[in-house]
Amino acid sequence: MDVAQELVSVMTARLPGVHLRTYEERRAVQTIRRACSSFTNGESKTLWIWSVAAGLREIELAKGAETVINEKYALEKALADFVASDKNLVLIITDPQGIFAKEFYLSWIKRALYAARGTGKMVILTGGECKLPPEIGDQMHVLTFPLPTKADLEKYISTLAKSYVDKLGMKIESEVIPALAQACTGLSMDEAKSVVALAVAKFGTLDAQAVKLALAEKKQIVAREGVLQYEDPQAGM
Repeated sequence: MDVAQELVSVMTARLPGVHLRTYEERRAVQTIRRACSSFTNGESKTLWIWSVAAGLREIELAKGAETVINEKYALEKALADFVASDKNLVLIITDPQGIFAKEFYLSWIKRALYAARGTGKMVILTGGECKLPPEIGDQMHVLTFPLPTKADLEKYISTLAKSYVDKLGMKIESEVIPALAQACTGLSMDEAKSVVALAVAKFGTLDAQAVKLALAEKKQIVAREGVLQYEDPQAGM
């Protein structure tokens, strides 16, 4: 599923809300920005993002540069501005699980969704497998942001490898990149980046040792996230 295209369809239908289930906020925001940029239904979109840590910001659609609107904005203020604005706003609210526990914030989200219906505005909640409260569930279109494919990881790791070659002058075995990407499948981009950085720090290069390290790190991540058993893909080969 192309999440950007699905978001464009939701925007075209003028649905008021989306819950984008993801643990990769950075990639998810890039995808939302791409959807807003490619929306060609006679309306230009304005993209805002709110988080507890950084307040309210506007994301420039062409290049992704962020402009701080107010770094100390409370959520209710951001939602009030969203409701009052005459722009075709898309407002991203990150990590909403803690927000759902507070009736005050939930009532503001309900108000924003009600105001957005049929207008072209949209509220997008990004976060993991949090459960939507029934008060807003019928207003939210649910999408799941997929983990990167092997091809995505191979392209990303190749870019990382090139940066290490350029900055540190190290030699990297090009043939190890596909194997390393395969070892990192099931990880997020950020987790794969951490594996690559750790391999470079430990071994000074990316080679067969990095592939073994990636498998070991993935085993730890799987165990940490509560999966009962990890199967080594090398077993039985």
